[in-house]
Amino acid sequence: MGRDASDATVASLSGGIQGTGLTAACHFAGETFIPVFRNDLRQVGQAFCLS
Repeated sequence: MGRDASDATVASLSGGIQGTGLTAACHFAGETFIPVFRNDLRQVGQAFCLS
């Protein structure tokens, strides 16, 4: 963790990059939470790109 743009630049100069894993965390920092579901996005013509 803690990687930044300078790490990516050095890695790309050294050749191709291939990930070996991914860690994600979600922390809610507000007072109210309004979930967004797939149908909500579909109704307004929006989408998330997950790959």
